[in-house]
Amino acid sequence: MPIDKHTGEFIDLTEAKELTNAYQAAFPNEPKCFFFGSEKLQSVIGQDGCIGLRMYRGFDVVRNEQNVVIVGVDANGNDMTDGLLLDRGRMCPTDCDSVSPLNQ
Repeated sequence: MPIDKHTGEFIDLTEAKELTNAYQAAFPNEPKCFFFGSEKLQSVIGQDGCIGLRMYRGFDVVRNEQNVVIVGVDANGNDMTDGLLLDRGRMCPTDCDSVSPLNQ
């Protein structure tokens, strides 16, 4: 399947709740989510030739915590590793939306 800027599917809240709740039940000790600010995300996706984002799970051995490394992806499906790389999002738990149906 070719990679393009239309990759991904929008889902409704019911499916999103099913997915996130199932993950949280299966992996209760794992982070639920990570928050990244829109300016940082737009900087990555706004790079010349960037058609999307790839998110890698990462582990900081110094901080002893998980996070996500975000990299731009070009039209050939290649990580834009010479460009901006984003990390150190705010992790839930501790930085969570306590009333979100996605955080149960």
